[in-house]
Amino acid sequence: MEQWDNGTMNFSLEINFLLHKKFRLPSYLIPEVVKKGKRFHSPLFTLIVNQQLAIDNQQSFSRFAFIVPKKFDKRAVRRGQLKRWMREVARAKGTKIKKGYNIILIARQPEGINNIFQIKIEMEEVLNKAGFLK
Repeated sequence: MEQWDNGTMNFSLEINFLLHKKFRLPSYLIPEVVKKGKRFHSPLFTLIVNQQLAIDNQQSFSRFAFIVPKKFDKRAVRRGQLKRWMREVARAKGTKIKKGYNIILIARQPEGINNIFQIKIEMEEVLNKAGFLK
């Protein structure tokens, strides 16, 4: 549990950063989703969505992949931090996201992302725009 104090407000946020393995999209499916998926754009992210095939047993949950290209930032530490933040938001929103889809989130602009709260707001916006939040 992390806590922040910004002078006037005290608030806490439980941060886990782990997205269970069953909610992760296998790497061999990523090219197929990129090729056949529907794209939605926001200033900070590109969302690519594809419905899970019957072969994949139409899971009762959606699977996620997070991509942060080297063009975003050359430092692996920064790219890893951003992926952890994106995974945490997906984990927290997991029950509110439609089931049975393969979802890829690609980071676009490094200037606009400074903290996990910006990512949360932007991911909610792009998922809502795509119609994937319940």
